Amino acid sequence: MRVPPSEWVMRHLRAGGLVAAGMIIGAAVWMSVHQHNFSVLYMEKERLRLENEELKKTLEPYRKTQSRSSEIREIAVQLYTPPGGEAPDEMTAMELRRKLAADLDLLRGKPPETAAEAMIVARRIISNKVYTLDRDAEYRLSVDIVLIKSGVLTIWAEVRPFIRED
Repeated sequence: MRVPPSEWVMRHLRAGGLVAAGMIIGAAVWMSVHQHNFSVLYMEKERLRLENEELKKTLEPYRKTQSRSSEIREIAVQLYTPPGGEAPDEMTAMELRRKLAADLDLLRGKPPETAAEAMIVARRIISNKVYTLDRDAEYRLSVDIVLIKSGVLTIWAEVRPFIRED
């Protein structure tokens, strides 16, 4: 049996190494692209899921009482950060909006006069409440502006990270 020359073996080992390195680098690039696409898809899914839940809550009063027109049918929450403050990321902001809207859901379906009285109590509850998210991040919201127009309760709340004093 003949043994191939060492030059031939080394040349083929280099070529095989380049092919293996190319496969590893290609797999890493493909995986990073796949993970990025999956993250974008997940964010879009969560946004659409929350929007779907909000639209279902908005339509519920229409189904129950289609004849009554002067009631709060929708709760819209707008968040902003103080000047110089750090704005929360998109997922955190969506979660805070959802939690604040859930706290104010008791006002849905009520006439604006009753809702205005209940909003005074709700504002006191919300101003002292600390919202804890899944990632152990804590935020305090302060409600600045409340507007009821055409059955839509719009709330502007300032977002601040909550820092414990202990």
